[in-house]
Amino acid sequence: MTGKITYFNNERGFGFIADDESNQSVFVHISQITGTNGDYPAVGQRVVYETRETEKGTAAADVRFI
Repeated sequence: MTGKITYFNNERGFGFIADDESNQSVFVHISQITGTNGDYPAVGQRVVYETRETEKGTAAADVRFI
């Protein structure tokens, strides 16, 4: 799946991705973002990702910057 970061809180380590197909908001945690070289995602950053179901709903996994 592809999308873009719409919000990210660097201090708390989480944010949201707007999915390109559905435009739905998907939760993302910093622990699921790989290959960043220590950079935090910026609003508007394009990403490719998978999803997984958690007890709190759908969340992004294996997130990589495009």
